[in-house]
Amino acid sequence: MEQLWKTNSLRYDNLQTWSSFWYPPETSQSRDSVRDSRYAILDINIIHPIRTSQIAISRFLNSDRPGPKTLVLISSTSAQDTSIATPLYDASKHAISGFVRSLKDIDTAGIRIVAVAPGIIKTPLYTENPDKLAMINSVSDVWVEPQEVAEVMVALIERDTMSSTIGNYDPSRHDITITSGTILEVTKARVRAVTAYNDPGPSGPGALASNMTISEDAVKALLNKGWGRT
Repeated sequence: MEQLWKTNSLRYDNLQTWSSFWYPPETSQSRDSVRDSRYAILDINIIHPIRTSQIAISRFLNSDRPGPKTLVLISSTSAQDTSIATPLYDASKHAISGFVRSLKDIDTAGIRIVAVAPGIIKTPLYTENPDKLAMINSVSDVWVEPQEVAEVMVALIERDTMSSTIGNYDPSRHDITITSGTILEVTKARVRAVTAYNDPGPSGPGALASNMTISEDAVKALLNKGWGRT
């Protein structure tokens, strides 16, 4: 536990995290505030998308413009997997997937709601965050590029079918049907429809971080008398 994150280990001491369950509001490492009775990560990942969806639906229903009207939300492979290291993030992404599925019948009003569920995306969320980067095995893990996710998001807006291979535009090879409530897992060069029941879970390159046990062990080491009081 005394190595730095650059060696695929993690130090939680003297690290000010951002909206972490394991650093309650007003403790020295937290950026959340007891005064607000809120967690920033839940505001950003749940409250804001829900409110934005309300605004978008209102605008869609009052618009005379023809053409498809689609809401695309951001879920994650963490909506299917969980870890003691990231309970707030996991909960927020489970919430988004549930929200999208619960609104699937909004297609009766001519609106489609869908989501992407990316795996390990090469963005500052990981690359500029030592505690997140420690979860990545630089040898065995594969990054999913942001443009791969963007390409799937465009397909969700513009198409009714797509290929499970990112970049394949041949309609005869389309094997995924896009309907309201669809959630598409995005891994390296691959897309998979996530089902509500009996789903096999995230798989393949770029689906999940390999070094989660490092972060999980760091959290478990915090669970001693006095936790949450400083």
